[in-house]
Amino acid sequence: MEFRVSNVGQLEDVCVEFGDLTLLVGAQGTGKSIFLQLFKLHLDQDHVKNTMNQFGQDWDKNSRPGLMEAYFGEGMGQIWRPESRVLFDGGDATPSPELPVEEGHAETVYYIPAQRVLTMLTGWPQPYRSYSPRDPFVVKNFSERIRIYLEGLKEREQLFPVPRKVMAPIRDILDAKIFHGATLSRSSKSGQKAVRLNVDGDAGRAISYMAWSTGQREFLPLLLGCYELLPGEGIAKPGAIDLVIIEEPETGLHPMGTFAAMAVILDLLGHGYKVAITTHSSNVLDIVWAIEAIKRRRIEVDRKIELVSGLLDLPCDNPEVSSMIGQALGLEIRTHSFHYEEGRVRSKDISSLDPGDEDEIVAGWGGLAAFSARVSDTVAEAVRSSCE
Repeated sequence: MEFRVSNVGQLEDVCVEFGDLTLLVGAQGTGKSIFLQLFKLHLDQDHVKNTMNQFGQDWDKNSRPGLMEAYFGEGMGQIWRPESRVLFDGGDATPSPELPVEEGHAETVYYIPAQRVLTMLTGWPQPYRSYSPRDPFVVKNFSERIRIYLEGLKEREQLFPVPRKVMAPIRDILDAKIFHGATLSRSSKSGQKAVRLNVDGDAGRAISYMAWSTGQREFLPLLLGCYELLPGEGIAKPGAIDLVIIEEPETGLHPMGTFAAMAVILDLLGHGYKVAITTHSSNVLDIVWAIEAIKRRRIEVDRKIELVSGLLDLPCDNPEVSSMIGQALGLEIRTHSFHYEEGRVRSKDISSLDPGDEDEIVAGWGGLAAFSARVSDTVAEAVRSSCE
């Protein structure tokens, strides 16, 4: 599954071969989000346009820049130019601004955007109509999805921990690394729906959403999205969603929390979803590099499972964990770097993550490992200077 974008915004020529797990790395402003939003627009084009139309969004049905403005948000129509090109598996995938003839097209890509914390400013997901045409579709759509999910829970108040939704060992590390004994629950205090964090599980010590730690605030909407996607322990994925896109799952999290978030992503993969993520965290690539390195070793599968389980602080003697890790060891993982060349963005496949590669983009993991190496080199230079 190959997607190529040329001459769109800052993207000169970017090509990504998607695997079961795909990672995009690169500095801020390299267009990773634009690329993935275009990928969703390609795969879910009819659903996206019908949804925008249903909620009263209008655009020039003869103008691709008009469609870009409606989809990406105010000011983004300018990213599309006459020379812009989009290809999927070598064929033309240029989006059409026209509305589809039929309705009822299923959504196949679940998009969890980097701006997810903005969906919960009042402590409850905002409805699509509360946003303005200036806001990106992926933010409005995600907010609407988790709002409908939460309201569909009816009388169930507790949101974390939830038995049988995420496997018990992953719940345990989320508790230990992110929530630290606190529980999450719904409340309707003073007539206002909200999610509250209960210190030590005590509802009498509930804290409102904006008073949580940054990592907890950022992680909640991601967790709610995963709740909607995960059908429960031992059950295959439901519905038409095939691909889950998660932007910057590490946002606000300590490295221990990032490892816990990656365990949730492995759970999604174990249920049959393909996952694509953007990241600025070397910890995320550390995990992927370790999994790939362990896969290549000529050791027993059970030993490989034991090693990866230990890396993620999961018990290898748990059958569900063993099954999940065993599946992860058989997945195709692709990593691509977005980087500037002469003022425009190009991409490079760095899936080998080989620190000894002659290409510094590959060896430096798209820049994520390069700065650590620079620090080490600088300190080593200081040591040498002091010995002279």
